[in-house]
Amino acid sequence: MTELTEALEYLLSSKTALISVHVNPDGDAVGAAYAMAACLEMNGIKPLILFEGYNGKYDFLEGTEFVYTGGDYDSIRGDIFISLDSASKERLGEKAQSVFERCPRSINIDHHISNTYFAHRNIVMAEYSSTCEVIYDIIKQKGLIDGDIASALYAGIIYDTGGLMHNCTTANTLNVVSRLIALNIPFSEIYKNTLCVHSFAEAKVFGRALQNFGLSDCGRVAYSFVTFGELSEFDADKNDTDNIANYLLNTRGAEVSALFVERAAYEIKASFRSLCLDVNKLAGMFDGGGHMNAAGATIKGKLKDIMAKVLAEIQARLQ
Repeated sequence: MTELTEALEYLLSSKTALISVHVNPDGDAVGAAYAMAACLEMNGIKPLILFEGYNGKYDFLEGTEFVYTGGDYDSIRGDIFISLDSASKERLGEKAQSVFERCPRSINIDHHISNTYFAHRNIVMAEYSSTCEVIYDIIKQKGLIDGDIASALYAGIIYDTGGLMHNCTTANTLNVVSRLIALNIPFSEIYKNTLCVHSFAEAKVFGRALQNFGLSDCGRVAYSFVTFGELSEFDADKNDTDNIANYLLNTRGAEVSALFVERAAYEIKASFRSLCLDVNKLAGMFDGGGHMNAAGATIKGKLKDIMAKVLAEIQARLQ
């Protein structure tokens, strides 16, 4: 019996399931949660999704009906806790983590190399492009992938591969995408809504990040920052800076990009992208993590000081 088959049996041996992802969920996290919830419901299991910091960007996908909208997490109970796309229990957020701690059974499904294997069962496939790709290989065994599930999985894969551009894209990834598209999903519309459509706030913050753009003396490090005041000025939230680090890396000659977002006083979210440097190890220096070519960390301190320290570390590693 394979690891994925055992995971499927473990998932389906419950009556109620609580599904959670990392805070401020991105396309892969949301797509994974919606696909998992729909699959469980098709198998007679009642799912409930717990999101923290979600801004509604992916509401064009089917699955919002599974999302918990109440405020009382103390009363939430379930037979199994399913963590998706979260490298650690701390990344689930305080509310969801409290639910995780009291749940009798748990499974952690992820693709981050920095995963801490924190659940009773852990399916961590670092060689996969996305958590949605992992979920596809788990649930395809039941043959119950309809158009809504396929759309959610496609959105997640497209997001985490940058439109099948990032080097995490493999032959298996392309095979999965081909099978999902064969289910007649509106793949062009999903691609556009996932990677291209942006809000007014996102556009304004993006423009300010370009104003703050800098390049290292050697030209190999592209970096920028957004202050808390600038986020407030444009009524932007934490998710409105998602794609800036990727854009910075497209600068001619750049091999590493770093974006620093001041989310609150003395709380800086640093996002790293790289063509040659293991930024997962870099992020690990600051209690963060992710993938070899894409990672991040939340760092306490002054924006100016953190930028100087991190950029100096990147320069040293490049040398």
